[in-house]
Parts: sequence; structure tokens; C-alpha cells
Amino acid sequence: MLALLATVPAALVLGPRAWSGAGASASLTSFPVTGTCAYSDTFGYPWGTRNGKPARHEGIDVFGKRGSAVLAAFDGRILRQYASASGGNVIVVGAANGTYLVYAHLDGFAAGMRAGVRVRAGQTIGQLGATGDAANSGPHLHFELHPGGGAAVDPYAALRAVDGGRCTRASMAIVPRRARIGSNARA
Repeated sequence: MLALLATVPAALVLGPRAWSGAGASASLTSFPVTGTCAYSDTFGYPWGTRNGKPARHEGIDVFGKRGSAVLAAFDGRILRQYASASGGNVIVVGAANGTYLVYAHLDGFAAGMRAGVRVRAGQTIGQLGATGDAANSGPHLHFELHPGGGAAVDPYAALRAVDGGRCTRASMAIVPRRARIGSNARA
């Protein structure tokens, strides 16, 4: 998803601020997918090549039913709403502290979602899908966390803190076999 990050102008990021492990969990106040879902910690796994160099997965994929509501995980403002070959339909939501979240592979955008619109945690911003390069991996949300406007960090702990225990190892049955990455991913 490096290509997605390059499309977010620095001017849209509201300023740097430290992101600590404890703060990361507290800052997400809503899990980003409704309904039955599954995810595992695939952040940093090898993910093909980009510009002839090895690429790494810069987010976590949350699998679920196509069309399930995708929610804002914190209060913020939509920085970008666009379509790309790799991310498909993408929304980028930024918080006042400069942290931003990338939501990719959406089936569609909720009514009224466009750059500049304020969103509240738990508000529907789109629908779960398989757009962009996710067409063969089943419907899922690619979710990235960028503290203080910087590089992506592993959002696993922050997601676990707000998932309410509803996304479990048993739910992994909904993940298409071709989309599973590595055998030691934390579920």
C-alpha cells in the first residue's frame, strides 16, 4: 500500500505527535468493520515487489461479508477519497493529532463521504469490498495506521483493543485460503 501513502499530501497531515503503544490502543475508539469478521497480524509480511524491490504489507486485512459497513475508527476528517489500481476505493481519515488511517478495497463509499467531511467514531464511511488488487482475495478491508502522519505501524494491538473479542481464530474460516498469509500470523 506504499502507493496509497504517496498520494496523501503532507499538507493534509495536521502535524506530528508521538504515538505510544498505550496511546495507540486508546486512540481507536471503534472497530472498523461490522458483522462477523476475521483478521490476523500480517503487518510487515512480504507482499510482492514494488518498483523492482521487495514490498511489505503495511496494514492488516480484516475479512468479512461483502457490503458490511466500514466504520470510522476514531473522530476525524476525511483527507482523501479516491480510487486506485492497487487500493481500489480508498478513504483516508485523519485525526487532529496528525495520525491518519487508510481504509482500502471498499466496495463503495457511504453517502456524503468526500475530502473535508468530519466523521465520528463508529460512523459508516463505506462498504467492505474487494476492489483494486484485492479482486482475487475475497472481500476485506485493508487497514493502515500512520501515527503523527508518519510511516505505517502495526495496528494489530489497537484493533484487538476495540474488537470486543468478536473476531476470533474461529472466524478465520471466512478468510479465503488464497488470502491467508504465513502460518505464524497472530489471530
